[in-house]
Amino acid sequence: RRMGASDFQQVCEEVSGQNLAWFFHQWVRTSRHLSYEVASQQSVPVENGFLSEVRIENRGSMSMPVEGEATFTDGSKQVKRTERLYDINLLRFESSAPLEEVILDPRRELPLVEPAPHAGTEKKTAP
Repeated sequence: RRMGASDFQQVCEEVSGQNLAWFFHQWVRTSRHLSYEVASQQSVPVENGFLSEVRIENRGSMSMPVEGEATFTDGSKQVKRTERLYDINLLRFESSAPLEEVILDPRRELPLVEPAPHAGTEKKTAP
């Protein structure tokens, strides 16, 4: 028999052991879009190197965890993931060199809308 969205969701939930209603609601049952942007970034010297903070903002109508890949001036890289429950995430990186650039979704796995649309709604910030 053919598998519908509800059947597929049930199989995915059984395999993952998680409730995926949030995911299927956004991706299957709405016309929401995914859009995140690097709103700001800074790198400050600390005792043993640099502490960099990157502010990632959700500018779309859909919430997903998104990877941010930080590249430093010495060529090293680190990847951290946003928390889907917050519209504003602060990713912190410790490194031996200053931050050069941050790329969202470096493996290009998500259909991000770029550039991000700017909405004037209040956002939930990660602690």
